[in-house]
Amino acid sequence: MFDGIVKLENMGCAKLNLADAPRGKMLKVGRFQGGRAFYQKLLSLGFYPGAAVKVISSSKKGPVIAEICGSRVVIGHSMAERISIDC
Repeated sequence: MFDGIVKLENMGCAKLNLADAPRGKMLKVGRFQGGRAFYQKLLSLGFYPGAAVKVISSSKKGPVIAEICGSRVVIGHSMAERISIDC
């Protein structure tokens, strides 16, 4: 199901989050750092652990544009920092 997902062992992905993820590469969503409401919000946007995601655009302070489940989603930078990326 996740053919083409990038392996990020050499990038120290144990601490990699969506805000810092490389643009244009298919990655895999890891864990969320937040409460129940945060988790439910991410699920409603299509984010869930194991989902394939591609960062389209990201900046140091601005929003992150990601492609997930065939849709483009814009989330705040602080929200993206709380979504980890699996190796």
